[in-house]
Amino acid sequence: MNGEHDVFRNNYVPGTACGGGSHCDFLQGGCYDAAPPYTSITRSLVEDNTFLEWSNSDEYFFLTNDTDNCGNGEGTVGMIVRQNKIYNEQGGSFTVVDHSGGYGLTQYNHVYNNSIHTAAQPSNYAVYLRVSDYSSMINNLFYDAMTLSGVVGLYRASGCFQSHNLYYDPDGTMTFSGAALNEVGAVKNMNPLVNNPAAGDFSLAAASPAINAGGPLTTIAAADTGNGATFVVNDLYFFQDGWGGGTANGVQPDCIAVGTVSNMTCIVEGSANYVAGTVTISPAISRNAGDPVWLYKNSSGQQVLYGSAPDIGAYEYVSGGSPDTTPPSAPSGVLVN
Repeated sequence: MNGEHDVFRNNYVPGTACGGGSHCDFLQGGCYDAAPPYTSITRSLVEDNTFLEWSNSDEYFFLTNDTDNCGNGEGTVGMIVRQNKIYNEQGGSFTVVDHSGGYGLTQYNHVYNNSIHTAAQPSNYAVYLRVSDYSSMINNLFYDAMTLSGVVGLYRASGCFQSHNLYYDPDGTMTFSGAALNEVGAVKNMNPLVNNPAAGDFSLAAASPAINAGGPLTTIAAADTGNGATFVVNDLYFFQDGWGGGTANGVQPDCIAVGTVSNMTCIVEGSANYVAGTVTISPAISRNAGDPVWLYKNSSGQQVLYGSAPDIGAYEYVSGGSPDTTPPSAPSGVLVN
């Protein structure tokens, strides 16, 4: 895929076999226009997909690379990869953003609140953002998804950030290096108590250490006035402002919480200025510089924040059962090819 403002969400991909040497990725982006000007996939959303039990050795969930071949100076910028559930992933990484020419073109790609359970070919990282500047990996749950020793979690470029990820391997005690060694808010070597990932249920049991253990995505910027409808954050690329008509077409702007879970507002469609970090919100809410900012509702209008803070992983725990824990069923009689 290529282009801007693509949305990939709510897909259920059941397990199947794949021929050797094929890329059975959930999504691969690159420069595939028939004629110039070439574009790469950029400023797009990959949200709330379930990807189960694929069997080819060269397979990733999200992969985009060699965007230098586009020839237009544009890399993969502003991708949001969130709330996805992956079981038995066969490639070395869950997400790869790369290109052949070096730093500078791929920027502000954010991978957060995903659950990855079991990697057949684990490495010391699960998210590979080698040339993706100012990008991040936050609040992701990695169960048996990396090697036991020397885990860094995010293979980083300049200005990248990782925090509040959970790392667990049932086969032994994981050790850490690089940015993961002193990662802020990381939960290490604790069983996340995911209910039944093999069946597509990535919800958390009531005693999970991932509950309320997530961290902020970004913070209120010093330039923000503290009130009114013009909102300034330190990194707006974590959020999307709705595309193509909002509710009528199903791509609703994100709603966010600031400081506390109850202090919630929604982004006004089409109002984001990503370079300036400003966006219009409704209703106006009070805030202070440095306040944490969390996702409250996603692009489907689904509430994804409960309790006192975000949970780690793709599912938010709610006492009595999360509203989104029922895994989808593959339709009978349908061949997925």
